[in-house]
Amino acid sequence: MKVQKVIQVKDPFSVPAILSFVHLCSQFTSDVYMHKDSIAYNPKCVLGAVQVMIMLKESDEVTLIAEGSDAEEALTHLEQFFLSSYSQPVLKGS
Repeated sequence: MKVQKVIQVKDPFSVPAILSFVHLCSQFTSDVYMHKDSIAYNPKCVLGAVQVMIMLKESDEVTLIAEGSDAEEALTHLEQFFLSSYSQPVLKGS
C-alpha cells in the first residue's frame, strides 16, 4: 500500500531532531520518502534526511510518502513527530 501526506513544518530542525526522525523512519519496513521541490529524499539515511531537513524553514511544506505493509502506521507516527515540534522522539509502539 502507498500513502502520502503533506506536512507543514512548524520549526526549523536541529541535528538531534533530524537524528530522531531518521531513527523513527528506520523502525518501519515500508519505504519512506520526503519530497521537497520535486526531489525525493530518503529519510532512513542520515545524509538524505539532513540534506532536506536542514534547509526546511517554518511554514515550508514537505510531502511524506510511505509504501509497504506498514505504510499507514509509518505515516501516522511520522506525522505525530512533526506535530510534536520534535521535542520528543515518537517511537513505534508507544
